[in-house]
Amino acid sequence: MDFGLWLFVWLLLSAGVGFIAEGRGRSGPGFFLLAVVTSPLIGIIVVLVTKDLKLERAEEERRKLDHEREIESIRAIAAAAAAPAAPPAPERRDGVPPTNVGVADELTKLAALRETGVLTQDEFDTQKRRLLGL
Repeated sequence: MDFGLWLFVWLLLSAGVGFIAEGRGRSGPGFFLLAVVTSPLIGIIVVLVTKDLKLERAEEERRKLDHEREIESIRAIAAAAAAPAAPPAPERRDGVPPTNVGVADELTKLAALRETGVLTQDEFDTQKRRLLGL
């Protein structure tokens, strides 16, 4: 084959590397130049080894939405806990008053959300104060 055909194939493969890089959220022209200067094979290896930025951005957006939903859920729980309390329940026959399991359950849920990283310590403390009426 003559030099012109080799150059054409080289540039065509380098352009493919650039398109693949663009699809992964990277600089297409930058990776095209990398592939032209080094080799299309090295360029494609570098593209495939680097992180997919588009996928990372989508994952970050999903995490933000999940976090916002959790915060809204916690706000709803806090609003329900801050609502006027129902009249006191009658004592049991053994003379022991019933325990308030609802607040304890909510505090347990909040603690689990804090441990998993959904809530920060400040958000946890704020919601805990609301639940306890402090």
